[in-house]
Amino acid sequence: MKMATERELTDAKLEAVEARVEARLAGIEGKIDRILDRVEASVTAAGEAKEEAKLAKTAAGNTKWNILFTGLTVLALLLAMWAIWNQGMELVAGMFSVNPTSGSPPQ
Repeated sequence: MKMATERELTDAKLEAVEARVEARLAGIEGKIDRILDRVEASVTAAGEAKEEAKLAKTAAGNTKWNILFTGLTVLALLLAMWAIWNQGMELVAGMFSVNPTSGSPPQ
C-alpha cells in the first residue's frame, strides 16, 4: 500500500471543502429562488389589488349617481302624485259645492 503524500492529502481536503461549499451555495441559491418567487407573487397580488381598488372606486362613484337619480325620480313621482291628488280633491269639491245662485248643489 502506498501512503498518500502531503500534497495529495491537501488536495483531497480542498476538494472536500469545495464540495461542501458548493452544496451550501446550491442550497442558498434554492432559498433565494424561493424568496424571489414569493416577492414576484406579492408584486403580482399588489397589482391585482390596485386594479380591484380602481374598480371599486369606479363602482362607488356609479352607485353615488344611481342613488342621486333614484332620489330625484322618487321626488318627481311624489310631486306628480300630489298634483293628481289635488286635482282629484278639487274635482270632488267642485262636484259637491253649493251653487251660490240657486242654493242647491249643481245637477
